[in-house]
Amino acid sequence: MAEEEEDDYLTMAVVDAPRDTTTETYSQRRARKLREHETNRYIKPAKELEKERREEGLAKSMFAEQHVKETKAMRMMKMMGYKYDIALLHG
Repeated sequence: MAEEEEDDYLTMAVVDAPRDTTTETYSQRRARKLREHETNRYIKPAKELEKERREEGLAKSMFAEQHVKETKAMRMMKMMGYKYDIALLHG
């Protein structure tokens, strides 16, 4: 009886994956693929890319502490008393 209760790997039934119940006609499938293709292949014009990059660059400060690499010029400015958002010769 113990042998009969164990599952035999040679006689296991393979269960098919559930099939999708929604079916598309050929014309629906072709139209969907054409729409996907059109949206994926759109490339922005150079002027639009340039405008976006310009706006992105102008939005961040080059001298903000998190963006500045420690260069010789920045070390000299800090020695003169430079701090972000404060003028060098204030007062």
